[in-house]
Amino acid sequence: MNVEVKKLAPVLAAVVLGVVFYWGVAHFFPMGFAPAVAVTGGMIVVAIVSAKVATQKTGISEQAEALAALEDEVWIIDRTTDNILYRNRAAAARGAIGSTDDIVALDQRYILRDLLSGSAAPQLCTLYNEGKIFRPSIVCLGPRQVMLVLHDITQEVAEQQVKSDFISTVSHELRSPLTSIKGAMGLLLSNAAGRLPDPARELLEISHRNADRLVVILNDILDLQKIVDEGLGFEKVPVDAGALVHEAIAASSMFSQRFDLKVEVVGAQRPVVLNSDPNRIMQVLGNLLTNAAKFSRPHSTVEVTIEDKARTVSFHVQDQGEGIRLEDQSKIFERFADLENSDRQRKGGSGLGLSICKAIVDRLGGSIGFESTPGVGTTFSFHLPKGGAVVVGGHNKTEKRDVG
Repeated sequence: MNVEVKKLAPVLAAVVLGVVFYWGVAHFFPMGFAPAVAVTGGMIVVAIVSAKVATQKTGISEQAEALAALEDEVWIIDRTTDNILYRNRAAAARGAIGSTDDIVALDQRYILRDLLSGSAAPQLCTLYNEGKIFRPSIVCLGPRQVMLVLHDITQEVAEQQVKSDFISTVSHELRSPLTSIKGAMGLLLSNAAGRLPDPARELLEISHRNADRLVVILNDILDLQKIVDEGLGFEKVPVDAGALVHEAIAASSMFSQRFDLKVEVVGAQRPVVLNSDPNRIMQVLGNLLTNAAKFSRPHSTVEVTIEDKARTVSFHVQDQGEGIRLEDQSKIFERFADLENSDRQRKGGSGLGLSICKAIVDRLGGSIGFESTPGVGTTFSFHLPKGGAVVVGGHNKTEKRDVG
């Protein structure tokens, strides 16, 4: 019996020491470290394992698997070298990609570079490649790395096209009879059928104003459809961005005077020339200035800035209004978007101005976006290439036609 106890004594001592050591390590080592104790042949083997490291490795593995399983394309890019550091399974399905430029179509490369460098906002900007349409998101991972997520919206665009075609057809069929009705009301108001009683005249004037508004809406719908379908011609000539801005401000002065606003121009001290369609740029600037006037606070300032870059010219229209609510920002370029503070009846407009702006800028090979802080104001920006290429084929092709 004494012999057996003597034989077991070292083992028992090792167990006791192990328990004491385990308690000491657990209490005195930093939180997140877990001791592992094993007793072998009377020797105590202790391993201090970092539970935090183990958890991090598990978390990283789970995140990597989540990225790999996403249906959206995920690209991690070194923006200083343009090297592709990672792509998930959806992105890898494209096959061999030589460089960052190959992620998008040839005519979209400068937009992608601006997105990766942070000089262009990704909101609702569209990128095309191989018959697909993508909406990009950018996540900065550090001073050099950036993650590009491409969400495939090809099906959404196709469904939107079906709705657009239907609305266009209905609008076309309504325009002729509405024009006749409006003309008849104009004749009645001019006393062509005799003098009208005052109550009848007031009712007819209200109807005539509403008919005017309907004609504007129908014309905007048809113009928008022509732009999207490329039925509206674009004429490219060398133009000075500053001259266009000043002309657009003069054309929309009625709105700035109506809402008692001051308009300032920045960046027009010297000529900034681009090869583009002056009438369409004027249309975009006019819509943005009108919106800024409608939604600015009285006696505030609207600032228009021209930014001359290496390959593009940027236009920024900044107001000091109520801003756009976060829940409304995703639908700002949609047709007839029902925004909380739009109040079209009082402020006027067809609800298509921004949709037309986006369609024009897309056709001019540029991009448009905005930044808004509720309660502070909104800045709409659009960027156009200096070279003057026109996108041909809308969402279905990625060819560009040089016109200068």
